[in-house]
Amino acid sequence: MNENDFWTLIADVNSDSGNSCETQAQLISERLAEMEAIEIRDFDSIFHQLLDKAYSWHLWSAAIIIGGVCSDDCFLDFRAWLIGQGKEVYFSALDNPETLVDVVQINEITDEPDFTCEQLNYVADKAFEKTTGNELISTYISTNRTPKGENREISEWLKMYPKLVAKFWSRF
Repeated sequence: MNENDFWTLIADVNSDSGNSCETQAQLISERLAEMEAIEIRDFDSIFHQLLDKAYSWHLWSAAIIIGGVCSDDCFLDFRAWLIGQGKEVYFSALDNPETLVDVVQINEITDEPDFTCEQLNYVADKAFEKTTGNELISTYISTNRTPKGENREISEWLKMYPKLVAKFWSRF
């Protein structure tokens, strides 16, 4: 599996997931389980590379503005969700987090933004175990120990992302 195959899989599953994180994760895991173990490992490696690429203060500040708070675990789940939104949304948000204003939806039941998807962090693990009967040992080693870019005070981030602030931060 290469990065194009990765994004194709995400796009194919998104059309069937009904914008549900749980359904999306289940469908990806099912599709991966039909593949060879090496392809599942490749998916896992690409997924982790993309998580690392999105490890920036700009995106973390956007997640804080959207959710009101965002711990390191929340930020991991946010980045997984971002990958799950597809190639165009992912790379647009990397360039300009304000593009998320039109992507993040408010959950009708909880009245909270849907901007995390923890389950996507485990799809390769589940598929690998189902396919091989063994636990997936990730071969990807992150070198990112701190987010890219400059960390700023929240007041500065609020000025940088007025559209996100108007839609999400004003709720608090």
